[in-house]
Amino acid sequence: SEGSPADAWLQLAVDDLRPAMDQLLPELIVMDPDLSVMDSLDLVLHGQCRLLCEFSVDAVIELIGSGKTDGLFFDLDRYTSNQLKQLKAAVHALGGGYRFYFFTCKRRSMIDSSYLLTDDDVVVQKPFDADEVSEYISLHFDLA
Repeated sequence: SEGSPADAWLQLAVDDLRPAMDQLLPELIVMDPDLSVMDSLDLVLHGQCRLLCEFSVDAVIELIGSGKTDGLFFDLDRYTSNQLKQLKAAVHALGGGYRFYFFTCKRRSMIDSSYLLTDDDVVVQKPFDADEVSEYISLHFDLA
């Protein structure tokens, strides 16, 4: 059988609420000029967060300042340590609670020390493991 009329009404209600529920998901910026990274993250993190793709440091600083984003995927191979310092300063002005996730093709031990990464920073080596990235987001934003 197709289901009861109550099931149909329930499904309609859920479908109507889905856009509002999506607004409650964390919103993360992806700063990686490789669009395949954005596509992969979009597939892996669908339903866990909303993603914005942005390449300009100034635009990302503006987004951070708006208080509407919750974190940032930052490509260590494509952006400089000074650009990261600018972004961290914008986050500091908000008072914290913002999450950085770093992508690189290098092993962690090979990352330039000028980035001032700590042991607590999440560094994901490309090509990244989908389950690993999904788990970081789930744990950091209490989606488990």
